[in-house]
Amino acid sequence: MSIANGLTLARLVISPINMWCILERQFLLSGVLFVLAVVSDVFDGIFARRQARANRIGGILDHSADCLFVSSALFALAFQGSVPIFLPILVVLAFIQYVLDSRVFQKEKLVPSRLGRLNGICYFVIVGIVVGEIVFNAWWVSDLWIRQVFSWVLIFSTVLSIGERLVLLINRKAVDNQHSQH
Repeated sequence: MSIANGLTLARLVISPINMWCILERQFLLSGVLFVLAVVSDVFDGIFARRQARANRIGGILDHSADCLFVSSALFALAFQGSVPIFLPILVVLAFIQYVLDSRVFQKEKLVPSRLGRLNGICYFVIVGIVVGEIVFNAWWVSDLWIRQVFSWVLIFSTVLSIGERLVLLINRKAVDNQHSQH
């Protein structure tokens, strides 16, 4: 197993542990797991490229680990009322759409979108904001409505991203149909 895949698998393993920590209000441990998840996400890609092992399966595994980590954390945070329940639901739907639209099951490369990539980063940010707010007793974050507004902005941008992918899929199918008729 490569270092990159080991880091990605570590993120998969800590995801349910982090969810449990949030549900049990063990936010200091959740904060440590969050930092480990972010570090593993940054370095798995670096190691994969340096070792010339970046591939489709590794990409799928990396995105799956990201989705599992942020969606499980967001579901736990939504259960506690820290973020709207729509956010983790949309994260999962956007990920499923991303995988299906990218035709990964037909052995094609994952097709990223700028908005989707930005959303992926921001899903980690919102988890970090909420967990950090609690760990560091930063009550002023809630008083300024930072996480509340950011959560709804992410919901809106995720819906936009899903819509963008639908439009691209429809356009791609139209082009494929035109090519098959000629």
